[in-house]
Amino acid sequence: MVAVLLAGAVGGWCGASAASAAASRSGGGRSLVAAPCARNLATHLRDRGPGSELITVTATRYRTTWATLSTWQRRGGCWTRALGPFRARIGRSGLNNDRHEGDGSTPTGLYALGRVLYGIDPASPNPQYRYHHLVCGDWWDEDPASAHYNSFEHVPCGNEPSWGPESEALWTEAPAYDDFAVVEFNSPPHGPRGSGIFLHDGIDAPTSGCVSLSPSDLGAVLGWLRTSRHPRIAIGTVSEIRRF
Repeated sequence: MVAVLLAGAVGGWCGASAASAAASRSGGGRSLVAAPCARNLATHLRDRGPGSELITVTATRYRTTWATLSTWQRRGGCWTRALGPFRARIGRSGLNNDRHEGDGSTPTGLYALGRVLYGIDPASPNPQYRYHHLVCGDWWDEDPASAHYNSFEHVPCGNEPSWGPESEALWTEAPAYDDFAVVEFNSPPHGPRGSGIFLHDGIDAPTSGCVSLSPSDLGAVLGWLRTSRHPRIAIGTVSEIRRF
């Protein structure tokens, strides 16, 4: 499956505070005040998490399988666009505020990205991240009854996992899983709300809940990420994403 916002101050001024931003000119009584931050989607979000990198995935309505993905970075107290906008695909059932396992929708909300990237490609898309090269026996457990629900698991190649057959054999899903990042939706799991929400390759068709990009756009986004900046991803309609 697949399929994504990030932190800062809404509106506000660049720099620390209005008081610290004001500096008196020598010999004059006037004060210099920092220019206000430009207004954009990232600045309008109510919550962007604690970091300085954000991915926004916005759709025009709930019942669509197309979305727009942009990345944002906080510099000097202001949020600016880093990459995009890119055309993206989302779940075959569109967006959903109350997703459940197998319903084919992409969950709305603000989520962290996993600290490990995965892929069938032997080469990592980002040397700043831990990377797991997928091999035979690498699965994503998508059985709500399993003790390891919504997690990466490895079993010996050729063996069937003990959990349900609906789980994904990750190493077989080329080219979609040539490279992907994990969206930490329902992690740790709280009931069968869904599992295996990734940011991955491919825009030829809707996903089962993930967010997908063209290979070149995905490569740019994954290569841009830095774990030290605690990236977040926000997913929602254009009209409602600002509430996150």
